[in-house]
Amino acid sequence: MERTRVFAIDRQASMCQGLNILCQETPDLKFVGWTDTFQAATPKLQELKPDIVMLDLFQQPKIALNSMVLLYDMGFKCIVWSELDDKDAWLVQTMHLKPMSYNKTIEFR
Repeated sequence: MERTRVFAIDRQASMCQGLNILCQETPDLKFVGWTDTFQAATPKLQELKPDIVMLDLFQQPKIALNSMVLLYDMGFKCIVWSELDDKDAWLVQTMHLKPMSYNKTIEFR
């Protein structure tokens, strides 16, 4: 069975370590690495070619949204994770809008 390769972009090492443990306990997942910034991730993504990129949205929300669009353009599937509270409601509303300069519809669940 081919395993789904997972890469994370998150500034918290503990979150990535937890994701690694989860992947080790899940037969169809393989954790292939992580970085704390999108800029550091770019060469690793090209080298490791993960199936899914987990992205911490709220470490820097505006940068994370741009990073997510770039990940899709690079051909990666992206899963966004983060804590959410009432002060971040604007960001969730923004995610449901199609950016004017982007011609693809991104589905959020």
